[in-house]
Amino acid sequence: MAAVTVASVIVLFFLPLGAIRNAVGQPVELPVGQPYYQYLQFVLQYPRTVNQSSDIEKRFTIHGLWPSNYSKDQNLLVRNCSPEYPAEILLEQLGPPLEKNLDESWPDVVNLNNSNFWTKQYRKHGSCANHTFIPQDYFRKADDLYRKHWNGLYNLFVDGGIVPGKPNNTSIYMNILVQNATGKKIPRLRCEGKLLKEVVICYNKTATEIINCPSDIGENCVRSILIPTGISLYGPTILVFPTILVLSFSLPLGLIIFKYGPSYIKSKLA
Repeated sequence: MAAVTVASVIVLFFLPLGAIRNAVGQPVELPVGQPYYQYLQFVLQYPRTVNQSSDIEKRFTIHGLWPSNYSKDQNLLVRNCSPEYPAEILLEQLGPPLEKNLDESWPDVVNLNNSNFWTKQYRKHGSCANHTFIPQDYFRKADDLYRKHWNGLYNLFVDGGIVPGKPNNTSIYMNILVQNATGKKIPRLRCEGKLLKEVVICYNKTATEIINCPSDIGENCVRSILIPTGISLYGPTILVFPTILVLSFSLPLGLIIFKYGPSYIKSKLA
């Protein structure tokens, strides 16, 4: 009997706080995340690059806070530690006030299902830090980092002379602008084609200090990149008036208009 009691205590000790019982008070067994990681990648994304039809503009949002390692032998990204973590328990742990903050700082810019996006991110990444952060603290930490330091990342670029939509901004200069805000710690930029997609800021494992991002976490931007300003079809500027469609010359778009008419273009912009 004593052995069972000790075993129960051990199990409860390693379970994340607040995840022991579900909404109706029934015990829930949850897998323990992998305890070993060395630092965190705080990944900020530009919504208009991820999803051209996103109505979020002129600000970056959170993609994730990812436990990582320096050595490939230990897996650069520590992932999928609790792939079945119950979504209803996670949302119960967050609570309405934090959820409201996350709706702004950590939205799902692709499928527009925020709670599902948070659940996927926690199952894949956040649960691997559950020896450092209980779920609520993990999401609160990411939201705090965003609000205190990085919700002005878009303005940091603009104030530094980066003109959104202008294609001749150098990725090196944009990296330097971010370094000016990190205390000269090296970030990483990731792109989709020539569009800036993500800015990665690296922190120590408790997210209390910015550190240099390792080179092997990936930085694929070409020399000349841009921050998109909105939907573009083959790159032209399009202005839609009640009866007139004005656009800069573009052969692909000209063929589309010839075949389908201006109403087709309008419907794609809606």
